[in-house]
Amino acid sequence: MCGEPLNRLDRHPSALTSDDENQVLIRHDYCPECWAKVKDHPFFCRWIAKRFPRDTDSKRIQRQSTNQYLLHLFHQLQHSDDPNRTARLFILAHLLLRLREFNWCGYEIDPDTNKRVLVFEKVRSRNRIHIPEVKFTDEQLAEAQNFVDEILKKHHQSSKE
Repeated sequence: MCGEPLNRLDRHPSALTSDDENQVLIRHDYCPECWAKVKDHPFFCRWIAKRFPRDTDSKRIQRQSTNQYLLHLFHQLQHSDDPNRTARLFILAHLLLRLREFNWCGYEIDPDTNKRVLVFEKVRSRNRIHIPEVKFTDEQLAEAQNFVDEILKKHHQSSKE
């Protein structure tokens, strides 16, 4: 009624009226002040509408921030002496592959150990990364998953502050 933009509200009253001549239903959205004036009108139906913000820019920025954080963490782990380094790199590489920061190039056989080495390529730099294949025990897999969950949780908490 008043023409106030409703996109600033999380919720607002909405109602349907019918046009008896054309049998058409017409939706009306109201700000709280206008609703107080018309709420006793005999509407066909009414409800509280929820508006979800279309904030795709902040989602994109958040995703980019998360990807950059994971890439930075991956780089730190490459140069660390963490005893779980290989397993964590293995998990992070697959996560970064899913996030389209890495491309899959296949695998090679390490001539010294005769074991498979997975080969990834960083999308932006085209640098190749070699990570020994890891055969996880249930405990190792749980630890690696907990590690990723914790770092993502910390990152999301710090980005909200």
